[in-house]
Amino acid sequence: MKHRIDTYRDAEKTMKDKTLRQAMYDPALFFMKDTVVNLHGDAHLRKRQALNSLFTREFFRDYQNRVLPAALDQVLKPVVAEGRGDVAILAFQALVNLTSDVTGIDRVGTEEETNRILKIIRGLAHVSTVEQLLSGSVDDANRKIREALVEFERDFYVPSARRRQALIDQGAELPKDVMTVMLVNYPNGELPHDVMVKDAALFLLASAATQANTLCFIMLDILTWCRDHPGTRETLLAEPATLQKFIWEAIRLHPPQVVSLRRASCPMHIPDGGEVAAGDVIEFDMATANRNPDIFGPDADTFNPYRVPPGRIAAPGLSFGAGPHACVGRVLAAGVPITAENADNEDTEFGTLHMITHALLELGVDLDRDHPPIVDEATVRRHIVSLPFVLRPELAAAAGREVAGGGCPFTRS
Repeated sequence: MKHRIDTYRDAEKTMKDKTLRQAMYDPALFFMKDTVVNLHGDAHLRKRQALNSLFTREFFRDYQNRVLPAALDQVLKPVVAEGRGDVAILAFQALVNLTSDVTGIDRVGTEEETNRILKIIRGLAHVSTVEQLLSGSVDDANRKIREALVEFERDFYVPSARRRQALIDQGAELPKDVMTVMLVNYPNGELPHDVMVKDAALFLLASAATQANTLCFIMLDILTWCRDHPGTRETLLAEPATLQKFIWEAIRLHPPQVVSLRRASCPMHIPDGGEVAAGDVIEFDMATANRNPDIFGPDADTFNPYRVPPGRIAAPGLSFGAGPHACVGRVLAAGVPITAENADNEDTEFGTLHMITHALLELGVDLDRDHPPIVDEATVRRHIVSLPFVLRPELAAAAGREVAGGGCPFTRS
């Protein structure tokens, strides 16, 4: 039996119940069964703790001040030369480079290699929508996932993991990435090889594909707002906390998963008075919960970055989940709350989405009004296929940037 919860407070409370198991990926358990998002209890906690051990202050400092700027500079240079681009393409290119490094994929850095990783991610991405298909075949989606896993294991995981294991055996200095953390925390084949492969593939997928689609919605909402509210761009570039409000509001309206499923491991009550039997599924309607007027006001369906949620309600709503199965990579993607006290601190975790959005606004990115966005409606989880943009020199000039004829070194201000 399936139970549905679509109110914010009931969803938040119920998702924190530790007896609920992940059920989102049941149609693709051949991939997800023993990965971190699908485990339950002590095994789940141990793997989360292993992954979280990677995300130290030292890691974030290096990521934000060296790794991310270099990756952005690489993908933005051709955009500057052309004077236009597509956020959907640019986001994938930037995030593939970034998440490949964090996952632990050893690369030669060619365009052909990047395109192969993109192809793998697009194949794996069917796991995020197979439960929500409005058209198409589940069998076909699963076939594409299997093909992507085989290619990822053969061409990327095996050689990268082999080099890391050799470094571990030698007692050498180790890379700071997901593969290394997993090999260190699960030595001597404690986890089956195929599970290690799938955890790495899942991290690559979740970090790249999910953030890329989210970034498209962020840029669409922000650029639309800037068009209607002159002077906003300068404010966003000068005030990191204000830019974060805009980003988190877009994430609230467009959660990476519009629906989340959990399975009861024992009988339980839910806040609306319903009785849930062991084995029943609870469907959390994240999109509706994030737009509850009693929480987010009468304009909850609209983009209002200056809204103030009541009490301890998070500005992005339930977009990153809650409880034991909350998103492992939330800080990496969306950062910590930015305040006047930490805005100028290089150790503050701004998050990947904040830094890429800042870079695009600084370059004078604006919507291409001759080429509107293209949205894929094949699943409940809407996906922006294309978001064309142009670079407007006058917007870059207002931001204090010169984009004509030069490079585009990325800086965070």
